[in-house]
Amino acid sequence: MVATSELAPKVQANAQVRANWARFVMNKADGLHPDKRPAIEAAMPRELLEFVRKSVGISMIPFECHHRLAEAHLASLGYAGVVDLWTAAVVDACNSVVLFKGLLNTVRMLVGDHQQLVLKASAQAWKLVTHHCGEMRAHGTDGPWFGISWSDVPVAYLESMGLRAAWEGSIRGAFHALGDEVAMRSEVIVAKRQVVIWSKA
Repeated sequence: MVATSELAPKVQANAQVRANWARFVMNKADGLHPDKRPAIEAAMPRELLEFVRKSVGISMIPFECHHRLAEAHLASLGYAGVVDLWTAAVVDACNSVVLFKGLLNTVRMLVGDHQQLVLKASAQAWKLVTHHCGEMRAHGTDGPWFGISWSDVPVAYLESMGLRAAWEGSIRGAFHALGDEVAMRSEVIVAKRQVVIWSKA
């Protein structure tokens, strides 16, 4: 599978993510790495941290909050640690968050190529937790590889290693929720303004 992000020419000022999803990942980090919490919080502006913690339910918050949180996790946990964090968060979400559980159960019931169905469910999940952060779309196969592409995504995905790790972990987590193990790596192709996530079951 190859996941490709064709990035927008500039950051979208109105890009947003759901507050409860940002808090879900924040709380997951606290649970997995309680000793790292002071360092993670110190890496974020205090007012931004409080804004995320106090945001209401499914309200939308600026994408910059998500970006800063991913970078704070990267500084404290390292790239592999952020991938593992997001993998665990998505697995938990698929087993506990009603909307995500519904998507997972739909994938389990459908007949067809398993990997392609996971990618389609991931595309739907993206729509649930973001606004104006681009479109995620599963597409055709190329031999053993499966693709999922993002278009018009905030340019921070091109620049941020923390977000790349979060993205990689999210896709990995979707597969792990169904019991599938995948090997993954990611790279940036600057000339094409792409982030590419490679994985193969």
